[in-house]
Amino acid sequence: MTISIGQEELLEVIASSDDLELEWESSDGAIVSVDSEGKITGLSVGTATITVSVRGTKVKATIQITVSGFSGTISFESATITVPVGTVRQLTPTITPAVSIPLSWSSSNIDIVTVDSTGKITAVAEGEANITVTLGDKSATIKVVVAKADPASIVIVGASSFHKMGTSVQLSAQVIPELAPQGVDWSSSDEDIATVDENGLVQFVGVGDVTITATSKAKNTVSKSVSITVLEPDPTSITVTTETGETEVFLFSYVQMIASVLPAQAQQGVTWSVSDPSIATIGAESGLLYAANTGTVTVTATSNVDESITGSLELTIVQTPPTQINVEGAYNVIQVEEELQLSTTVIPNLANQDVIFESSDESIATVDESGKIVGVAPGNVVITVKSAALETVTAEYELKVVAKLTVPEYSKIIFSSEFADLERYSEVKDDGDTFYLGINAFTSLDGVKLPKDGMELFFYPGEYTGTLTVDKKDIAFKSMNSGKNPNTDNYVRSNQPVIKGSILLADGVSGISFDGLAFSGLGKVKSLGGLTDFSFVNNFVFDIDEPATAWSALRNYDLEAVVALSKQGITIKDLYFANNYFKNVKRTSIFIAVVEDVEIENNIFENFTYDAIRVDGGYNYGYLILENNDFSCDVPETAHNGIYFRSLGHSKDSDNPHDVIVRNNSFVNIGIPDVIYSGAISSSSYQEYGLTIAVTNNYFENCTNYIMLRNNATEANHNNYAWIGVINFNVFVGEPLKYYYTNHTGEESSTTNPALVNMDYNFFGDADLNPLDLETISEKFIRVASLKYSFTDPLDMDAYYVDNDLEGTAEGQVINIFGREYKFGEKAFATIAAAVAAAPANSVIYVGPGSYDEDIVIEKALKLKTKNAALNPTVDDAPFKANSETAATITGVWAVNASNIT
Repeated sequence: MTISIGQEELLEVIASSDDLELEWESSDGAIVSVDSEGKITGLSVGTATITVSVRGTKVKATIQITVSGFSGTISFESATITVPVGTVRQLTPTITPAVSIPLSWSSSNIDIVTVDSTGKITAVAEGEANITVTLGDKSATIKVVVAKADPASIVIVGASSFHKMGTSVQLSAQVIPELAPQGVDWSSSDEDIATVDENGLVQFVGVGDVTITATSKAKNTVSKSVSITVLEPDPTSITVTTETGETEVFLFSYVQMIASVLPAQAQQGVTWSVSDPSIATIGAESGLLYAANTGTVTVTATSNVDESITGSLELTIVQTPPTQINVEGAYNVIQVEEELQLSTTVIPNLANQDVIFESSDESIATVDESGKIVGVAPGNVVITVKSAALETVTAEYELKVVAKLTVPEYSKIIFSSEFADLERYSEVKDDGDTFYLGINAFTSLDGVKLPKDGMELFFYPGEYTGTLTVDKKDIAFKSMNSGKNPNTDNYVRSNQPVIKGSILLADGVSGISFDGLAFSGLGKVKSLGGLTDFSFVNNFVFDIDEPATAWSALRNYDLEAVVALSKQGITIKDLYFANNYFKNVKRTSIFIAVVEDVEIENNIFENFTYDAIRVDGGYNYGYLILENNDFSCDVPETAHNGIYFRSLGHSKDSDNPHDVIVRNNSFVNIGIPDVIYSGAISSSSYQEYGLTIAVTNNYFENCTNYIMLRNNATEANHNNYAWIGVINFNVFVGEPLKYYYTNHTGEESSTTNPALVNMDYNFFGDADLNPLDLETISEKFIRVASLKYSFTDPLDMDAYYVDNDLEGTAEGQVINIFGREYKFGEKAFATIAAAVAAAPANSVIYVGPGSYDEDIVIEKALKLKTKNAALNPTVDDAPFKANSETAATITGVWAVNASNIT
């Protein structure tokens, strides 16, 4: 039987039984192989005998098999392949038809490429080799070209995340794969921090973050980087100096110490200390040294990184040398036996301030060690002042001593700026009388001494600074404008003395009056304690400076004001302000506290920023009348309050209760938005023991808010102590931003702040005086007890009044109607006929409820109104019926002989 190489055939045995166990054997397994099933495979050219036998017997049969050459083909897909050094790769030829016999492999150059029995090649080195595969007499060859290996990645060895400046590290780079070219280029991202040489040696030369990179020389897209933080180097030494380099420091001075830690890049933090804190002290962190005493001290800086590293500097603290002396005295002329105290300042201020005083002639004036001079005899003398530390530093004070004056008793002191060039104690004449400059004639407020009660202080035109303390009673401040209202042409601006200093009223004085003066800048009058019988009339206050502190609603007995009369716990009584003109005042104009019986009338407050009038407590007593004053600002929303009642009300069960009347005033453009206590009239006090307050007959226009009267108290207080408030017969022009009236800040309950105020009989109009519908603005009346009978025309405010209940009232008797005072027979009557007779044409007559059985003849234009004005009887006639509390019923006969009767 003939087969070819690789051919397989299954031999068939013809036997007597199918259950025989057969054994197969080839005479030459290299030519033909046979398995246990009788399948033969041709392996090489030749002839072999295949024997089959029955196991356990001698029965067998044979067949001769001849194997001829491979009849198919063997080849590679490519004639040449290229692989990098180190590559291991399996070669697979294409055999047709497919056979499953071993192949024979060989390499033409095993130094370049090796191949094993399965066809797996290994690229050993650069070059070329032919790989041949043989199957019988057929073979195929493939050329293998071995090239250098491509770098795939790099590993850097030797790096860590942190290094200190001044150190170095050797890095190495391994290119993967190992057979790839190993050459790399090294680089640094910041050579100010680290440098790296061609061998990977890194030197750390700065502080910061740096990146070291190795890049393959063979393939520059392959690289590896490491990030390193370079820390400060360890300190090695510290040099200590002062900021200016000196080692000698003046006593009581401050010196900044400087520590330079080396190397410069090391952490510079140090802790400071001194060898003797009695000589000098130093801030442990700041290094600011204070020279407390003369002497020597060692200043040490210790590294915060390494306490063994220190630096020191020895300082010598010496007295600061004086360079100049300034000497001051109140006068350059004194009398015999008069004393004068000198004051000195040694420059610089840190120098020893001790001085020595010497008189050039002790027969004229002596001087003691404190600088007190005493005049001895008339003449001129020089007081020399020497530095106790350095006597070459001196100053001189020239002084004239005059004979002791015999001044007759006087009750008048005059002030004039024309005296400025005169020598002290010079005689001056005024209206035939002799005055002496410095005794009863002055150019400023300084140095004035009041010899007795009942003095007159007369000011001529000029400006007056300084401070004058009034410690006597019945003192009158006057000028050429005294008795002249600055709101009229009688007041002469060119005659006004302008007070720009302080007039202080000592505790307990009384009878103090200011008439016809002007105040400006920082000019003010301030009480230092109790005060009785004070008047401030006909004064012009203008261009007052703004205080250092902002406006506050809180209590402050030391509030800055033009006139400030307050002392905690001391009652100030009988105050009168009238006919004054306050213009452009940037602080409170009038401030009073804990007062009894005050009247403020006929004043003008124009363009102010704080409160025109401010009233504070403790408790206040008696009457407080604010009448016929004008409060206005040209620019809206610039002034806090026209009147600010910081505190109102009397003490418990007082025999002199507090009664507040605000009437016939005008308030225009007042109030600042979003400030709780700000508007025409504001009150923030706690009403413990009741109050009576009437706000009547005032004119309000374009104010942020109009009236806030806070009646804050406990329920028990309200039940036991009456809070009576009326706001009647006022004209309100223009809607406020928030409220016409409120009694709380928005946080108090109606228990502590109940609706108590009566707001009947007012006019509420828009900017054009058109009456407003109260229903549309009702939310701007907050906790009002009564809001009725509002006028529809402001002219109704000046109406004549008729009430038949007044029958029998005496002529001229003052009666009170709705909070207003009327004289019976002038504007109040018991009959309509009497009112018609008295009222001029075009007047308004208000007829009160009741029945009027009168025959009347009307021969002039008049307007008659009742409480039912503006009501429509066709809608509701109940108010017009005779039994109504509001109806005025006419039962007589009226004859009208005029037009314009309504």
